[in-house]
Amino acid sequence: MKNRRIQAYAVSFVVFLFLLPSTAIAASKVAEQKFVWLSDIHFNPLADPAFADKLAAADAAQWPSILAGSSLKFSTFGQDTNWRLLASAISEVKKTVPDAAFTIITGDLLVHHFRERFDGSASVHDDIAFRSFVLKTTRFIASQLKQIAPSQPVFITLGNNDSDCGDYSLQPDGEFLRGTLPVMADLLKIPASSLPDWMKYGVYSVPHPSLRHYRIIAVNTVLFSARYRNACGDTPGDPGEKLLSWLDAELSKAKQNHEKVWLIYHIPPGIDGFATTRHADMAVPFWKAQYAEEFDRLLSRYHETIAVNLAGHTHMDDFRLLAASTPYRSLVLITPGLSPNVNQNPAFRVVQFQRNGTLTDEATYYLSNLLTTGDGTGPEWKLEYSFDQLWGFHQLNYKNFEKLYRRIDVSPGVRKRWTAFYSVSHPEGGSITDQNFWALHCASGHSTISDYQACVSAK
Repeated sequence: MKNRRIQAYAVSFVVFLFLLPSTAIAASKVAEQKFVWLSDIHFNPLADPAFADKLAAADAAQWPSILAGSSLKFSTFGQDTNWRLLASAISEVKKTVPDAAFTIITGDLLVHHFRERFDGSASVHDDIAFRSFVLKTTRFIASQLKQIAPSQPVFITLGNNDSDCGDYSLQPDGEFLRGTLPVMADLLKIPASSLPDWMKYGVYSVPHPSLRHYRIIAVNTVLFSARYRNACGDTPGDPGEKLLSWLDAELSKAKQNHEKVWLIYHIPPGIDGFATTRHADMAVPFWKAQYAEEFDRLLSRYHETIAVNLAGHTHMDDFRLLAASTPYRSLVLITPGLSPNVNQNPAFRVVQFQRNGTLTDEATYYLSNLLTTGDGTGPEWKLEYSFDQLWGFHQLNYKNFEKLYRRIDVSPGVRKRWTAFYSVSHPEGGSITDQNFWALHCASGHSTISDYQACVSAK
């Protein structure tokens, strides 16, 4: 009898050891969560100009029924997002990720050339009417984004088009920031009093909704751009310098509180590859040099605090490896845009992360039949790729993206796949070609002008 008991215990122990790995894997999967990531929505409420006056006279809550009366098809390449494309994208996101922990939008909610479009379609188009329409459009977009995960927060950072003063022309302490404060508080699900710096620069620092001892800091990097102008105000001082001082203080507080930080912003640091291809004799950086250098110093100073950098702006599926004057390497992930304005397919992204803050995978979904949608043909959203499954990397970190960058350099097969995914499976749109490939690829891996120029010269 005693021997039988010993044998039974031994069998049970072996079964336990056999099941342990699968149990651990299952527990790990349970620990993983997902968030939705969109960028460069560029919603155009005036895609059908005939509805301009109706929209201007109506509350934002009435806009869906008004916009549904338009006979317009989906936006096509070279255009910004109209109502049909936006509604389809929101519906698809909800179906794809019914359990999203939260949503992140890395800038550019509003359409390009908004003022020109409004002046050309609205009967009353003075400054007051335009500012009112911009604010109403922002409220409308926010109401649509809230539908993705109604009980969860939406984190938005401002893009260069998110202003009532024009492109790259946000006014610090201006009417747009004052008017959008309650909108932002509603999206974040916190009191407006918890956003003391929104009206100053369009920024905030708030606790992470899913991770303990983490926070999300939204940085308005439009103020760092060489193209930025305070076109509607005369606030003294340099808003870019003030913003960097604010960011330094927020990161210092996070470090003192033993918190990790996710930074979200619109315009990434580094080299603007597309602008550079139009200026063959010089590399064009996204930011002014003094801001880029100070940001680099902040990355070094707070390398143990800053865990994630998320950006948009390029509309492409890209990244930036930041390794200039610091031994600490930083990765900036760049997600493709929803607006097909620059000839990429409309897309959104789903990112997996663990309780320890590690980003483990990103899956890109895109509208695969943009040109044929309509006339009885419905939109076909597809999974384009999973980063883990495609490249075989299990974390979204600097080390793995540096390996990917090197593979693109040396492997024609990898280069071909990366080229296709760069423009979200629409390489025939001309976003990336054999002629501009190295200008764009070197921008991904070299963040300073000197390093970038050396990379291009070597190709």
